Amino acid sequence: MMRRHFVMALMLALGACTTVVPPLATTPPPSSLGPFGQAVGANVEPAPPPSEWWRLFDDPRSMDISRALAVNTDIRVALANL
Repeated sequence: MMRRHFVMALMLALGACTTVVPPLATTPPPSSLGPFGQAVGANVEPAPPPSEWWRLFDDPRSMDISRALAVNTDIRVALANL
């Protein structure tokens, strides 16, 4: 009888150790975002890139992109879907 009570008490004690308390919901302070998170206009959407963005690099090899877009139907379809 004493052993049964000891086993029950031990099970209850071990069961109490498995209780998980959910963490409190917290929000980070503004200082944790660094200088970029506090900048004026930080939540503004960026402007879309120009239609021929590869020309910005001024690289003669990037002109191959123009040629590839002209002859490759898969790229045109992907661009239309985008």
